[in-house]
Amino acid sequence: MGKKSRQERPRRDYIYATTKGEVSHLTVHYDPAHDRVTIVDADPDTVRLETRYERPSSGKEKVVNSIAAPSLGASFSTFTTLKDSFDYLIAIDTNTKKIGDHQLSVCASYLIEQPLKSYVSEVPFVGGPCYAMLDVNAAVNSERLGWHLVIKKHFRASPNVRIGVIVDCELGEHQGMNSRAVPYYEGHFLPENVSLIYASDASSDSLVNQMIRYCDKLAARAISEISGKIDDLKKARSRDDNCAAYAYFRPRKPNQ
Repeated sequence: MGKKSRQERPRRDYIYATTKGEVSHLTVHYDPAHDRVTIVDADPDTVRLETRYERPSSGKEKVVNSIAAPSLGASFSTFTTLKDSFDYLIAIDTNTKKIGDHQLSVCASYLIEQPLKSYVSEVPFVGGPCYAMLDVNAAVNSERLGWHLVIKKHFRASPNVRIGVIVDCELGEHQGMNSRAVPYYEGHFLPENVSLIYASDASSDSLVNQMIRYCDKLAARAISEISGKIDDLKKARSRDDNCAAYAYFRPRKPNQ
C-alpha cells in the first residue's frame, strides 16, 4: 500500500507486510485520523514503513529509509512510526580507507539523549561512541563489527527500553536480524529490545537520514585525524578475531 509524499524527486511511502503462510484473505484497516494502516493477518515481524523514489536513469526504486513497525499497525508518518516503535535512537556508520599497507576503518555514531516521545518535531542529537579499527578481515563487513562494538560495549538500557539502531547497509537482512532469526555479527544476535533501521546517507528526508549523514561525515573526518597514528593503533590492547586492533576515541570538534 503506498502514499505519495511531496519531494523534489517524488517520494512514495509504503507500508509492507507478509503473512506467515498462505492465506485466503487479508483484512486491512485505515485510520484517517492517525494516518495509520493495520493489516490484521500480517506477521508482526514483517510490518515496516519504507520511503522510496524512482531513479530517473534506471526507473528502479531507491529505498530512502525502512523502519520496522511496532505491531500490526503502522503510520505513514516517519516520525510517528519512530515514536511508536522506539524510545531512543542511535545511528552508526563506518568508513574505510587504505593507509599505506593497512586498512583503517572508523565507526562513528550519533544519538538522541532524551526519549523520542518527549519531542514534538525538532529532535537534537549528539556525537556518540566512536571506534578506530585496523585491518578488518576482508571477508567481514566492517560496518557489522562497528555495530557490534557499540552494541556490546555501550548498550546498558533496561530490557523494556526500545532502541533503534540506524544503519545504511544490509537492508536485505534486517528482517532476519530484527526477529533474532539470524545473527547481526558472527554468532551474536541483537538484544531483544534492539532493532535495526535502514537509512540512506544520500538523503536528508527524515531524522534517521539526517543522523546517518552526520555519522558518515564524522567518520570521514576522523579517518583524516587518525591516519597519521597507525603505529599507535597497532599498540592497542583491544582485539577482535576479525581485526588486528581497535580503539575507542573521541574525535575533535569541527572547529578545533
